Amino acid sequence: MNTRFSCRSFQPSLELRLHCSCIPITLTCLLPAPPTRPLCLSLLQSCTSVPHFLQIHAQILRNRLFDDPFAAAELLRVSRTIPLGGTHYARKLLSEIPHPTTFAWNCILGGLADSPSPASSLALFRRMLSSGARPSARTFPSLLKACARVAAREAGELLHGLMIKWAVDRDSFSTNGLIYMYCACPRYDLGRRVFDLSQERDVASWTCMLSGYVICGLMDRARCLFDEMPVRGIITWNAMINGHMKSGDTDAARELFDKMPNQNMEC
Repeated sequence: MNTRFSCRSFQPSLELRLHCSCIPITLTCLLPAPPTRPLCLSLLQSCTSVPHFLQIHAQILRNRLFDDPFAAAELLRVSRTIPLGGTHYARKLLSEIPHPTTFAWNCILGGLADSPSPASSLALFRRMLSSGARPSARTFPSLLKACARVAAREAGELLHGLMIKWAVDRDSFSTNGLIYMYCACPRYDLGRRVFDLSQERDVASWTCMLSGYVICGLMDRARCLFDEMPVRGIITWNAMINGHMKSGDTDAARELFDKMPNQNMEC
């Protein structure tokens, strides 16, 4: 089956069409004819502005480099780092890729999880599964974050089951995402179970669990966990101080503030 990307099927925005018309006197004059895949990827990695991104995108389309899965995924990744007006542009790109890689799906899922409509990442995840793409360990933290933002505990539990099924629930990123999701829902007891069973705890793991107790107003449990921490980061100290302030215990907040070191702390 011919999976070549059709430039005719892609309907570029007005901004892209305008920048395409300017290419002969800007980017094209600086590139060999035709631009190579490594060069386009290098330009993407150093791209920081919308005009440059649109010009590079146009060159990728003109030279049929969009058929390359890695080039397409890199285009998606960079589209999230520059102000293109939300996730619409990136979602349009994804829809034009014949066979998106897992990395490409992850790029869009991460953007949607951080967007004003985080629940849309869950709908896109269903599309990803329907397409036959296999999620990776980096797929789930974004989805768990989306569940936490909308307090979708049942969806989070389904994701947890899939993570166990595909054995991607054991690294610190996955563990921290699960703890954060359960505590935000709020089911701090399930978050604590994940924390206790975790074999890879870092500062972020401890901080996620402690912040979960703070969110639920359980400052006594938060303080016990704080005292047990082998290493405390600046975010951990701030979480405890803010928790005491919100609970009205200004004396405890002041005590911690005075004890807080100001150097050589991990986040």
